[in-house]
Amino acid sequence: MTRHDHPVTAEPTTPWTDYLVAYGLLVRDGRALVVGNRWRWSDRPDLVWTLPGGRAEPGEVMERALVREMREETGLAVTPAGLLFVTEVLMPATRQRFVSFTFRVDEPDQRDPIPGAADDAVVEARFVPIDQLVETLSLETAKGPLAEYLAAGAPWPGRYYSFVLD
Repeated sequence: MTRHDHPVTAEPTTPWTDYLVAYGLLVRDGRALVVGNRWRWSDRPDLVWTLPGGRAEPGEVMERALVREMREETGLAVTPAGLLFVTEVLMPATRQRFVSFTFRVDEPDQRDPIPGAADDAVVEARFVPIDQLVETLSLETAKGPLAEYLAAGAPWPGRYYSFVLD
């Protein structure tokens, strides 16, 4: 399913940089876990709120990247429980492509999250009511797919979304 209405027309003067990203949706007692990031490359003065997750290392499969990133950002040990959706975001101005895989996750121990357990970019971790999740997130490219997932309920077939940011 494509969510943009214009083709990418940037000239191939410099190579594109591709990033693979894994995010986890952890819901506990009707509340979803979010993390507040202070990204070094961002000029935003406020925190960037996302689902926990991050970039895969070279050669790392997405489920392992998810487990590692969730542990680094929150200190929680999780198990991937199913792929929800994939988003592809093209940024022609900077010639970057982010392909993000968002998974449902289970957490057998149900411990309290520790913000930035091994990732100093994460400065806060908290559970928000599931009906406030979409409005809490900072990234527009995550809001639509999550809203569709939450509205549809189970069974969820998984979806693909693409965005071009000007």
